Amino acid sequence: MIAQDGIKPRLGAAELEVLRYLAAGQDPFKGCHVNGDFRKCLQTLADLRRAKLIDPLQRLTVSGQAALAAFGG
Repeated sequence: MIAQDGIKPRLGAAELEVLRYLAAGQDPFKGCHVNGDFRKCLQTLADLRRAKLIDPLQRLTVSGQAALAAFGG
């Protein structure tokens, strides 16, 4: 999932879901209902941040917007 220079990141269902929530201005934890879900969501946010698809304030970057558009967001 890590984006490298010029390499299109591969996004899983969880990453796409979180990107869609963030793009819509919603809480990224919207789909979390139990403790395990929260841990997975935190890991997904960390992965998206590491890939530079979101910034530290959990806003989509230009790369994040492009990735979301490319994957049908």
